[in-house]
Amino acid sequence: AHDIVQCLHALRRGQSFTSAGVTNYLFKRASGLARPTAGIGALTPTERIVLRRIGEYKTSKEIAAELGISFRTVENHRHNISVKLDVSGSHALIKFAQQNSDEI
Repeated sequence: AHDIVQCLHALRRGQSFTSAGVTNYLFKRASGLARPTAGIGALTPTERIVLRRIGEYKTSKEIAAELGISFRTVENHRHNISVKLDVSGSHALIKFAQQNSDEI
């Protein structure tokens, strides 16, 4: 609510206004610290669970045992997650999962 009031005052004075939250997001994004998370919404519930486990440094074998699915199924989930999130590299999923843990 405070930001809305500040915005209205700034607009009345003919100035522009950007909230602190938006400014922080843009700064992090520009500096490469923030990664767009639009792809997270495309993940299935099982893919989200697998991604959470990946963020906990669990191997595909450990994840398969925990979820009662095959190792190959976990590998397929990893691949699909990587495609949906547009990440590549051996540790990209771990980094992504940790940076976005609150959204998974």
